[in-house]
Amino acid sequence: MKNKFYDFEPVDFLGNGKHCISVAKQLKDGCGETGKAEANYPMRVLLIHGIELLLKSLILHFDSSKFSKEHDIKKLYDTAKDIVIQKELGIQDFLSEDEIKKIVDDYYPDSMKARYYNKTSRFDFSIFYSLENFVKILEEYIKPNT
Repeated sequence: MKNKFYDFEPVDFLGNGKHCISVAKQLKDGCGETGKAEANYPMRVLLIHGIELLLKSLILHFDSSKFSKEHDIKKLYDTAKDIVIQKELGIQDFLSEDEIKKIVDDYYPDSMKARYYNKTSRFDFSIFYSLENFVKILEEYIKPNT
């Protein structure tokens, strides 16, 4: 029997992902020019989790049969990209952008790696601009049921 408290709609994943990205950006901006942003553990966790939630919203909205609750960001990314190409949504170039692809590759196979030692990953902070655009695109497709 399904538990109604664990059933989420694509708009729920989108809203939570958008919020994670927003808070991560605030944390990054709060570091100023100190160079501490890249080592900011909460920012990394929120950024990766936000990307994960945005990908899940896209997958759940366009092909719920491929939806998964796992944290394998590489699988989520590949599934989302396949859906975008298959459905001819015209945003496959966006998912190929270097910033997002680099973060996905850095955190493969488990996005929870953001919580642990990651001294080799260097964030290109233009990722926030790319993700804000991705959120806008998803908001065009995914609307709350009213």
